[in-house]
Amino acid sequence: MKLFKMQVLLTLAVLSAAGPAQANWVTLDFPGAERTYAYGIDGQRIVGRYQDSSGRSHGFIYDGTSWTSLDFPGGQDTQAYGVEGSRIVGRCTDADGSHAFLYDGDEWITLDGPGAFITAACGIEGRTVVGFYIISVPEPVLLEAYGFSFDGEDLATIARPGATFTQIFDIDAGNIVGQADDRGFWYDGATWVDVDHPYRTIRSAALGINGENIVGGYFGYLDSPDGRPGEQPAYHGFFFDGANMHTLDFPGSLQTYPADIDALNIVGSYTDASGTHGFIYTIPEPATVLLLGLGGLAVVRRRRGR
Repeated sequence: MKLFKMQVLLTLAVLSAAGPAQANWVTLDFPGAERTYAYGIDGQRIVGRYQDSSGRSHGFIYDGTSWTSLDFPGGQDTQAYGVEGSRIVGRCTDADGSHAFLYDGDEWITLDGPGAFITAACGIEGRTVVGFYIISVPEPVLLEAYGFSFDGEDLATIARPGATFTQIFDIDAGNIVGQADDRGFWYDGATWVDVDHPYRTIRSAALGINGENIVGGYFGYLDSPDGRPGEQPAYHGFFFDGANMHTLDFPGSLQTYPADIDALNIVGSYTDASGTHGFIYTIPEPATVLLLGLGGLAVVRRRRGR
């Protein structure tokens, strides 16, 4: 028998008179790139990917001053998703398919989930690498995704009960976040908790975690000029501080994709009329005074198995 506990949190965002401080947003563009996506952060190191004029993807490392391109040897595309110290995880594509990778600055190690045609490593903590893999299955489902945890020797599959698609995106203090079917989740090894924005219309995902803080995104609608939801779907970011859910959108952007958080710094990407760019956003201090926008009604459901 499964026990469901519903916790409804009325979020109260505290706003300054000035509103969101635009100085806290910094755009990141790899020199000469067509598009830039920031996915992971650890201290001063940011990793992600950029696309060149041919459409090929390359990983990158940015230390606040200099940019370094990162390419899997012999690969066709490289995407860096997570970083801890000198170690970087991500996904690479070669003639044999799409693989997860772990790179320590000297050696590349690839990982493949059982029967998978796509495997991606998204987060790293100590010896533990987390991510997901996708397999083909018969109709009517066609595809299934499973999360995984890799300890340096063994790859363990992690799947949310009842979900067809489980993707793990990050880990912190043994807690993982990701997406199961159409909504985000937090999982501590025993309890699954929904992480879902109240304005979600299609799906949401929890993409990064640091302590109680979680960042991610959801599909909702672009606001019309009078403040009512419009009919055009758009991807918005969110920041959840352990109690309150806040929308996080780059000023003037069409869509915003927060991907990771470390201390007070959030990295991700946004799309505007000029293209897709990476960003770093610094949460104003004190952290209890959040300048991120209006909150809403967040529904958190805990699910515990037998």
